[in-house]
Amino acid sequence: MGDSKEPVTFFAGCAIERDYIYVGGKPDALDEETEFSRLFFFDEQNRAQPWVHHDLADFAVVSMCVAANVEGAGRQYCALSRQGDVEFIWVGGKRMEEIDGAGVRRAEPPIYGYVNVIRAIAGELYVAGSGGQVYCRRGGGWQSIAQSLQKPAVVPSAVIDAAVLDIGGREFADIDGVSASDIYVVGGNGEIFHFDGAEWTECDSDASRPLNCVRAVSRDEVWVCGYGGCLMRGNARTGFVRAGSCSEVLTFSSIGILDGSVFLASNKGVFRLSDDGIVRRVKTGLEPEVEDSNVLDVRDGMLWSFGYTDIVRFDGRDWSRIEHPDNVQS
Repeated sequence: MGDSKEPVTFFAGCAIERDYIYVGGKPDALDEETEFSRLFFFDEQNRAQPWVHHDLADFAVVSMCVAANVEGAGRQYCALSRQGDVEFIWVGGKRMEEIDGAGVRRAEPPIYGYVNVIRAIAGELYVAGSGGQVYCRRGGGWQSIAQSLQKPAVVPSAVIDAAVLDIGGREFADIDGVSASDIYVVGGNGEIFHFDGAEWTECDSDASRPLNCVRAVSRDEVWVCGYGGCLMRGNARTGFVRAGSCSEVLTFSSIGILDGSVFLASNKGVFRLSDDGIVRRVKTGLEPEVEDSNVLDVRDGMLWSFGYTDIVRFDGRDWSRIEHPDNVQS
């Protein structure tokens, strides 16, 4: 780990503590097709060197999370690549695992495509992605729990090219839940599926456009958002209904819930669901205003917004911006 000297675009991030985050991206100087990630820790308590990083070649980070007490281990920080590689890092060590079946590196079918998200749920790690892929880490390894949801891609020739794969299965963008028998995945054309620990069932909803995020607050309170300004609330038993309206055409990419308030990341900044059911843009008072929000996470009473270049946080009263030294314009 050390100091970097070039601008970086962030693609993933998570909060470790209220003043401690993990964020991953790629230096802008690299070619778009190059699989490479630069993973940063920001620790505000380390005033001498708050930012440190390490690099991973052949690793395109798509999602990050904190795993606490998973399979008896202490706190670990997890980064997922689109090919299904998972890096675990903790104080004093690190290791890399590969999810068998994920990604497009396989020499022969079945190929299910890239994965999109890693999430810690009730002491276990879950990963979901294209082709209906859903994995859980149990017994020291990754197991597919996708069952009937999983469908391989159609490979047009003996030469496997990710650009021409026909992913015929479902595209899962996010996963969350409150227990191993209460898991949700979302994506596709408004699809929401629920896993009760044995079977998957599709939930009732009127969503017809792709969904990007699911947040399970409790067994009864589950939030979902996506394209076209879609925001829904419900659960597997009652179904999902629209929970707010917005006057703008937006894509909501992530949900963060702080003290009962629902915040949304979008292509036009951070939004919030008001008591009157209207989704309105948050005026942070920062200069410049937040235009760039992609992933939201909440930890210890702090809401974090990770944009492609902008990182801000909200403590329930005030917003502040965390400047990354490589992205500060001189």
